[in-house]
Parts: sequence; structure tokens; C-alpha cells
Amino acid sequence: MSAYRKGYLKEKKCREIFESWFGCVCIESRGSHGAVDLICGNGLQTYVIQVTEKDKASAKDFNAICKVAEMFQAIPVLALYSEGGRWKLITDTETLEQAK
Repeated sequence: MSAYRKGYLKEKKCREIFESWFGCVCIESRGSHGAVDLICGNGLQTYVIQVTEKDKASAKDFNAICKVAEMFQAIPVLALYSEGGRWKLITDTETLEQAK
């Protein structure tokens, strides 16, 4: 399976999480090389999301997400996945450092 396909499947799973857990409608940025993979909202909150592997997460990535989130008045989320299908949704740099 290609790296693109693996990334797509992780983004799809993250979208499903936001749809089911938070009642969101999500917009995907396919093949994105930008700061954000998904923009999700439920009428009460808007989330801008970057999906990445746990060991590839960085404060630089999170800061880029925060800049986009500010434009949308949204909550920045770094969605980390690891082997075994475990997910962590990071919304601040302090939690990001603890997650590593």
C-alpha cells in the first residue's frame, strides 16, 4: 500500500471520529501539503485538523495549525495515531510535549 493511501485511510478514520464523537460535518483537503488535512464543524465549534503519526508530530506543525485555526476562529487539533489504532487529539503544545 502506498504512503498516500495509508495517509488517506488515516484521514478518513479521523473524519469518522469527528463525525461520530462530535457530530461534525468535515471537509477534506485531499493530497494536502499544507498545515491542515480536515476542517470539521458542528454548528457550535469548528476544528482544523492535521493527521499525523505520533513520532512525526512537532511543535512547528502545531504552530502552523494554530495560524490556520485563528483565521477560522477554530480549535486547532493535531490528531496523532500510532500502531494498534490508538488516537490522541492534541489541542495545545503542552499536551503535545507530554504525548511524545
